Amino acid sequence: MNATTKVDVTGFTLVHVEINIPTGTARVERLTDLPANIAGGLPPKELLKDGRKAVLDAAVLQPLYNHRKQVHRILLENGTAFFGGTLVPNEVVGTLASRITAIETEFNEARDLIGPELTRHYAEWEAKHPTWASLFRQNRMTEEEFTSSCRFRIAMLAVVEPESNEASTLFGKATEAVIPGFLEETARAATKAYETHAKGRGKITQYGLAAVQALIGRLSAFSLLDPRIAPSGAGYAAILAAMPKTGPLNPRETAQLQGVLHQLMDPSRILAHGQASFDSKYATDELESDSETVVVTNEVEAATAKANDSSDRPAKESRNETTAKAATVCGTQAPEDDTSVTPSVVKHTPTAPPLVKSTWGSVSF
Repeated sequence: MNATTKVDVTGFTLVHVEINIPTGTARVERLTDLPANIAGGLPPKELLKDGRKAVLDAAVLQPLYNHRKQVHRILLENGTAFFGGTLVPNEVVGTLASRITAIETEFNEARDLIGPELTRHYAEWEAKHPTWASLFRQNRMTEEEFTSSCRFRIAMLAVVEPESNEASTLFGKATEAVIPGFLEETARAATKAYETHAKGRGKITQYGLAAVQALIGRLSAFSLLDPRIAPSGAGYAAILAAMPKTGPLNPRETAQLQGVLHQLMDPSRILAHGQASFDSKYATDELESDSETVVVTNEVEAATAKANDSSDRPAKESRNETTAKAATVCGTQAPEDDTSVTPSVVKHTPTAPPLVKSTWGSVSF
């Protein structure tokens, strides 16, 4: 599917985070750190770097690194990488700022606990490796040096297109990479969710369902970037809304959720489904006879569809009917309990491309 998309990022904020933490290592100096017989036998530095030495147990600094990872995880859950920062929807900026500020407080508290104990930590590390103690001792940091080396800074910047024609062209080229990058991140996250919660499973837990719900929420939040994302996000959300709120999913619901994950694992399917939704809503001419319909079958075995017990079939049929209705919103079809047909995902590629108008601009396919 060929598309020309003008990406509008004015509804987003670019978040830059700088969290600096001492590494607990120092550069090896071959002339002073290594015995002469070893240093003299090494190749020149342009051929072999001398590497680094651990002067402090890495576990001492781990709490600080955990806080930094937490910030990066929160940002990627709500945004997408963009020019060294993270692009996030404006509506989540306030919540993100509050969460990151709370983490900053915890980071500073952890830093202040480590600083006064730094001398003891160095001594314990050297006692653990007495042969090399002199190698470490010369690279100790003071408490003041350690504290000043720990920095936690964040900047949130509004994204505005430049007025200059030349700068605007460069800006446009930069934003063109947002959609592919975002969808690739979504595909990687969906693949991880599938491998962790869905692959080879007859039932998916509420924990697995929550992981998929987070993916769909992120997809819906970024629908402003491309109108084709919105129908897919809405369709997937409708499927999830029909899922039970407690307990593991039954085989039918599990198969349905696996079908959603399979679509999310392929960025082209997300956009294709969105375009198919626009076709049915906006197209004024019938699709030509050579329209392509591709059926992608899900890997769930037919036996899982028969796993419903006859004792509680009326209740399950009611829930399955709700799930099936939701499935039609997203182009997926759940199998009947008494059949051996595995669920399928239908992708429709039109041959009569319309012009889609939306509040985000114009997108031609």
